[in-house]
Amino acid sequence: MLEGVFGQTRVRANLMPYAVPRPDRHSTHRANIVTMHYRVFYFFERAGDSVSSASALEVSSREIREQLLPRLQHEDDYLGIIDRAENTLQILREPGSIRYWVELPLDAAKASYGRHMNFEEVDQLIRELPSVFDRDAIPGLEYRPW
Repeated sequence: MLEGVFGQTRVRANLMPYAVPRPDRHSTHRANIVTMHYRVFYFFERAGDSVSSASALEVSSREIREQLLPRLQHEDDYLGIIDRAENTLQILREPGSIRYWVELPLDAAKASYGRHMNFEEVDQLIRELPSVFDRDAIPGLEYRPW
C-alpha cells in the first residue's frame, strides 16, 4: 500500500504490474460495475508534483478522469497511463492551447501514433479505455516521428 497526496487530496494506492478489473468503490450501484485500474505516472508543473514511470501508481479510470486529467494545466504537464501489457498512453497539454495531444509512443521507432483532442474527448477516451491499448481502439491516430 502506497500513500500519497494528489494536490490536497490524500490517496492510497496499491502498486500493481497490470490493469485489473475491480469493483468501483465509488459507485452506488456495486453489482455488475467494473472499473479498470492502470498504473500512472505524471508531472504537474504548478504543484511541482510528479511520479516517475518506474514508480507508477495504481489508480482507477475514474480516478484518472476525476483527479488527474483536470490537473493538466500547463504545457509541460503530462500524464502517462500504463496498461497490463506495459503499453503507455500519454496525454500532454498543447502549448498555448486548450487542446491535448494523446499518443501511443513507439520508443523503438522514435515515433508515436497520436491525435489532438479537447478535454471532453480525452475524458470520454479514459471512460472507455480498454484494458490493453492499441491504435485501433483510438480513432483518428496519425503516425508522427519524433
